Amino acid sequence: MGTRVEWRVGAVAVAMTLCFGGVQSASAAAGRTGAAILDLPHRSVRATALGEAFSAYHGDVNTVLWNPSGLYGVDRRQVLGGWNDFANVFGEAGDGLYYALFAGAVPVKDAGVFGATLQLNGQGTIEITTDSPEVLAEESLGTNWVLGLTYADQLAEGVRGGVTGKMIRLPLGTGFEQASTATAYAVDLGAQYDIGAGVPVTIGIAVLNLGTRVQYKDANQSDPLPRKFQTGVAVVAYDSEDIRVVVSGDFVAAIDKLAQDTTDEDFVQTVDLRMTQPKYAGMSREEVETGLKKDRGTGIYAFGWDRMERSVGVEARILKILAVRAGYKIGDPLSEVMELDVADRVSAGFGIDLTELKLPVHLDYANGLWGAGGPFGKRINTFSLSLAF
Repeated sequence: MGTRVEWRVGAVAVAMTLCFGGVQSASAAAGRTGAAILDLPHRSVRATALGEAFSAYHGDVNTVLWNPSGLYGVDRRQVLGGWNDFANVFGEAGDGLYYALFAGAVPVKDAGVFGATLQLNGQGTIEITTDSPEVLAEESLGTNWVLGLTYADQLAEGVRGGVTGKMIRLPLGTGFEQASTATAYAVDLGAQYDIGAGVPVTIGIAVLNLGTRVQYKDANQSDPLPRKFQTGVAVVAYDSEDIRVVVSGDFVAAIDKLAQDTTDEDFVQTVDLRMTQPKYAGMSREEVETGLKKDRGTGIYAFGWDRMERSVGVEARILKILAVRAGYKIGDPLSEVMELDVADRVSAGFGIDLTELKLPVHLDYANGLWGAGGPFGKRINTFSLSLAF
């Protein structure tokens, strides 16, 4: 057992070293990230119903998008498919826009759990015109995709670790002259700890989307991936033969910008502008620079309470067949584009697990706003189907 733990911990350590080394060498542009497919709402139906308070859950193929260590605990082969049509979010402008997730997990005796995910994001079409409004052709904007391979295992008693390697392919058009494609690579790292000693509490921590920048033309016109640091806790609040209730909470910080180059043209110009405004009168340039770093969430300021996403979820499982879920989330950056009341921030859903009846079927459903609700403030319904065998 000791040898197995040593090489697995070593492998994770090497991956972290390589990944952080690559991240530190690339500074992010202010407030901009690429590869939105990595951070779309409603990627996992179960997580959506829980308000995305999901980083401390495990034993489910859904967990890999929040914390790769959560894949450990899958005790049989699982495959999952989910679909999300954006037409309900964006109206006619949403034609051809969709998100799909396909995932699978295979436990290997005494060797952990292996998983794979394929995320697809159709970008719709664009009309090609010249100087006149006449439409000459309609071209597809292409399909973004992310392929991920995950490995998770128990590192010690009550401790799980996981790593996901991802290849990200982002086409910008497919048939017209200005079409181009960006390819990026990323790593997700995660760990979970069961407190034990009769305390039914699990703590999860993960760092997501550490990797190369999204570059269509050159390095000066590139964006970082939507890197995130998240931590969460799941507490078994009640557990009997017929009913099990789990309460979870998550905190998420956007760490796409780990450092700020104070000589960057945009930063200097913004500071210069602020120095002329009455709001900043009497402040030194250093104080104004610090304030701008805080506003942009640079470095340690990404962990400011008013910048972090916070969510809470509750899941009640009844007779091991029906799961009823509800969640509440605040601090989502997308919500800044519109006013949201308490009801808007609530999500809900359910799951039906027929494996106890010897049928390998699991259906999940969720209802909630799509991020900030899109331009029309729409709540949407999402479904996923998984098989366990």
